[in-house]
Parts: sequence; structure tokens; C-alpha cells
Amino acid sequence: VVPYVTGDEDLSAIGTITEVIGDKVLGFGHPMFGDGLISYPMATGYIHTVVASRALSFKMGGAGEIVGELVSDEFAAVGGVVGRDVSMIPMTVDVHWVDGDQRMSYEYQILRERSMTPMLAMTVMSDSVWGTRNLPIEHTTEYEVEVDFGPLGVFTSANFSGGRDVYDMISDLTRAISLMTSNPFGVAKVESITARVKIRKGTELAMIEGVTLDRNAYAPGETVTATVRMQRWMGPRFQRDIQVTLPENLPDGTYKLTIGDWMTALQDDQNRRPRLYDPKTLAELLAATKRTVAPRMDHLYAILDTPGAAVAVDTDTVAEAPPTVAAMLAAARPLDVTRIAESVTAERKMKVGLTGQTTASVNVTRHPRRP
Repeated sequence: VVPYVTGDEDLSAIGTITEVIGDKVLGFGHPMFGDGLISYPMATGYIHTVVASRALSFKMGGAGEIVGELVSDEFAAVGGVVGRDVSMIPMTVDVHWVDGDQRMSYEYQILRERSMTPMLAMTVMSDSVWGTRNLPIEHTTEYEVEVDFGPLGVFTSANFSGGRDVYDMISDLTRAISLMTSNPFGVAKVESITARVKIRKGTELAMIEGVTLDRNAYAPGETVTATVRMQRWMGPRFQRDIQVTLPENLPDGTYKLTIGDWMTALQDDQNRRPRLYDPKTLAELLAATKRTVAPRMDHLYAILDTPGAAVAVDTDTVAEAPPTVAAMLAAARPLDVTRIAESVTAERKMKVGLTGQTTASVNVTRHPRRP
């Protein structure tokens, strides 16, 4: 038996033993995947019953004790060695059903393999949530996922999702594992995986529809109060304010203010800091992956475009670079030096997930006419 997942769930490949010679084992009489040299756990097994069928009879069984390592997966057979240890990845999933205050904790050991680990993590996470009941048609989840990559650091994502099952949670988790184990820079070792999710009835989601500013014009250094109109999912319209403070040295002119969701914030960051999303090492890849999940779905973001440019040197940013320096660097185009447009940003935590964006024009003058 080849156990892919052990613990509170058993996912295993079961086959017959062909021959045992000393501590060497041959089995299956056919390939498992045909991957050649491998390192999978090898366990004893127990057949609980045989299901007879004229179409295709099959056995129902499960894994017993892990007794060694499967080392070869060839077209003719699989081969293993008894007595060897194989490292698996510990994974914990905590599920909290807020309505009824039901809490469950699941413990697993999953196979350490580049292509299969993300799929197995996704499977046990889904099975943990769906193990005792279906999600309500209208539901909201709050989740955290952590993947410990040892000396490289820990990937963490904490977010909010309305009406999307656990797809966002699965996406954050599997993206991190897939990228860090299959990339041009090296293979990061996954030490452990932890996932926590709260589930409650009702889809707490709203669409951004429009924005109104509190004045027609502002002086540099003043605060812009933007009133954002939103439509709640299967509920009433409502509005919330978000404030952006203008720089003291902002020249007269008209500036674009963008109000939006987490995707708006992420796309703006990618446009203004492209080097941070263009990793050159394994450590930079982890940092970029963490950056993609930083904006929260239950936050409202405001981004005001301002004149001038900063200079990104490698992954560091030099704010308010002198125009002559920025121009010289742009003309020379040295490697890992990029001009980036500056902005003023603000965010506000909400009690609902948000989707969409809207824009407004902010008029700035040294002597604005008051209403």
C-alpha cells in the first residue's frame, strides 16, 4: 500500500505484492505513475472486502503501518525497501461553524511530492470543510493559511470571502506550494501546513457603485473625504467614507482618485512596483507570493495618483528621487532600476467583502473656493 494521506483521512494506492527478497519488495506488476526513482512511504494494508461485479470487480482496503520506502516506479513494477523512513508533511485544518459554535480539528500527514502535494492539500482541506455538512447556499468564510518553508520563512494568507465556498482559501494555499516547489530557482521544502476557517450563514458581499467627494476643490495638505456608494448582495444600498490626505507640496492640478477592492489595490501595486513581482531568487519568489495575497477582500482602498516618480533599485524604493536623477536613470536603463509613479493611498476595513471600483477627479489649488 502507498499512503498519500494518513491521519484523519486515508488516501492510498493499493496493489498486490509480487515478491519479497530480504528487505526488498516488488509489487503491483504494473506502474503506479511510471515516474522512475521516487521516495514514497510504503505501508502494510488490509482488504476489508471485495466488491464483485460482472463489469469490473474491485477491492476495498486501507493502509496499515508504514514499514518502509517505495523507491522505484517502473513500467513493469514498483519496488521498495523495508525499514527506511520517509518524511511526510504534517497538515492541520481547523474548522469553526460560527452558527452553532461547532469546532473541529483535523490532523493529517500528506505525501511530499512536487506535483501531488498541492492537490492532496486541496483535497484534505475541502474534505475537512465538507466532512460533516454542506455549506449554506449563502455563506461567508474568514480564513488563514500558513505554509512553513523552513529557513526561507513562512507563507501566511489571512482573508475574507463571501459566497465562494473555500475556493479562495484553496487558491492561496495551493498557489504558494506550487510556486515554491516548481520554479526556476530551486525547490523549497514544505515543513508543515496549517489552515483555519470560520464559516457563517449569509453572503456578506457588496459591489462598489460610485463615489462623491465632500468638496469641489482642495488645498495641498487637506484631507479628501470620499463617500462611496455600495450595493449589498441581496440587501440594501449603503455608503461609507474613506479619507485621503493630500501631500503638502502637491502642485495645482486635477488628479485621479481610484476607489476599489483588493484586486484594484493589487493591480496598482504590481504596476507601481513591478520589480517586486519579478523574482530572481527563491527568497524573492516567496516575498512576491506573500505580496499577492496581502490585499484583503474586506478592505476598501483609495489610490490618488500624484506627479513625480520614485526610483526602484533592485527591490528597494527610493521615494521622491530628484527629477534629474530619475531622468538620467530612465535614459540609461540600467538593469534592476525602474522609475515608478508615486501615489497616496488609504484603506478602510469593512464588515463585508467588496468587488468593483470607481473613480473621481480631485481638483487641487492653493486657494480653493469654499462651498
